[in-house]
Amino acid sequence: MSLESTTVRARAWIWIGNTILLAWLVYLLLAPTIGFGWIESWHNEQRAVQIVLLAFTAVAYCLVGVLTPSDSDARWQLPVLLLVFLGLGLISALRTQFVFAALAEVSLFTLLAILAILTARVVSTDVARYVRWARWFSLLFATAYVLGVATRYLAAVNLERAIDLDVLILGYANPRFPSALHAILIPFLALTVIEKTELRSLRACAAVVLSFLWAINLGLGTRGIWFAYALAIPVTVALSGWRPSARPVAVLTLTALAGVGLYFVFFSIAGALTGVGVAVQAPTDNLTTVTSREVLWQLSWNAIKSSPILGIGPMQFAVLASHVGAHPHNWPLQIAAEWGLPALGLLTFALFQIGKAVVHTASKDFTLAVMTLAVAVALLLGLVDGNLVMPVSQIGAALTVGLLIGGVRLSRQQHWRGLKSAAYLTSTAFIAIVAGGILIAFGGSSLPDQPRSIESFRSSNPGAWLVPRFWEQGNLL
Repeated sequence: MSLESTTVRARAWIWIGNTILLAWLVYLLLAPTIGFGWIESWHNEQRAVQIVLLAFTAVAYCLVGVLTPSDSDARWQLPVLLLVFLGLGLISALRTQFVFAALAEVSLFTLLAILAILTARVVSTDVARYVRWARWFSLLFATAYVLGVATRYLAAVNLERAIDLDVLILGYANPRFPSALHAILIPFLALTVIEKTELRSLRACAAVVLSFLWAINLGLGTRGIWFAYALAIPVTVALSGWRPSARPVAVLTLTALAGVGLYFVFFSIAGALTGVGVAVQAPTDNLTTVTSREVLWQLSWNAIKSSPILGIGPMQFAVLASHVGAHPHNWPLQIAAEWGLPALGLLTFALFQIGKAVVHTASKDFTLAVMTLAVAVALLLGLVDGNLVMPVSQIGAALTVGLLIGGVRLSRQQHWRGLKSAAYLTSTAFIAIVAGGILIAFGGSSLPDQPRSIESFRSSNPGAWLVPRFWEQGNLL
């Protein structure tokens, strides 16, 4: 193959990768703010658009495989470790009562992994460029969200209406969901503040927006984001070292303190001065309950004991009798209960290898520390919440993991590389297309049943919140 032909093909696959990444960034920007005007339910619309974009990502993944030069380290391939994990999920799925739903869950995991791999391959070509993308997108999204809240706040004051959670939530029905995406974006806002090559105006804007974002998350009353950062910061320091972590941690601390001050100004002092009622509560007002998590965790533990090797099957937690939740709100328990303990062991080993790669790649540059912090926050928040299950924050986590993998020397380790035979490469394309087909088929067949499913849930659980999993009503009835 000529050098010119190789260059053209390399440009083509990077262009395809960039197009997919831009499409996902637009999704993250629009889905939780103004939506797409397709489906009335915020959750169902976000999931439906996610399915469509994941199918396009699978096709793009296959095209990248065709266009990537055979001697390139960026050759597309599913890591052997991932294939074993998905294989365990497939075996478990075929043993379940709701096989189609289980296969859809395995397909969703497959396509999310493909999105992370594709992101990592593209990012590895120019890490600094894509980190800059992440910074700019985070600032754009956070600014849009803060301005949206400010508009609602001023409208409430002018109408002399109580300032409640509706003022703080854009595009969601649950205060935990915007917080789940904010948790991933916050480190990149901090990176913008300390990035000396950035425009001073953007750095100042990032500092102001980040402070207001902390205040908004206090008003949302969510505890998970504070829990996640309290654990993620020491984890990041341990992996990346103190020197590259110090400045991002300092910015996060100072802006969080500023956010506490802004919270009291706008949700306490201003309310008293204007006479407008305030109906939002800081997380400190709700520390005596785990919001029924103990029910879900007990169900998970019972499921693990009943089937420790292969689990009860992907998505089958949604079959268990519970009006509290259709997933455990804890990703290790979810994998162990639904996929089995061996699958959880593989996933834990993969995360350990990523952490080891961060240690080996760590330098004085704080960029890697920020990427590590974002991934750590997503994983630790997932110990107490459903951020890795809900569509928008799920995609945010997949892109962030891909960004981190693209920035570390992980691909040199053999279990992260695929086999280099033509049959293996063909089979990975087959897996991507089949996963996309199953996911579209399940989505198309199950979405029309949502009105009946929602009505059935509400009639049997009057007054209870819907329990989202795949769709807004996530129980498999």
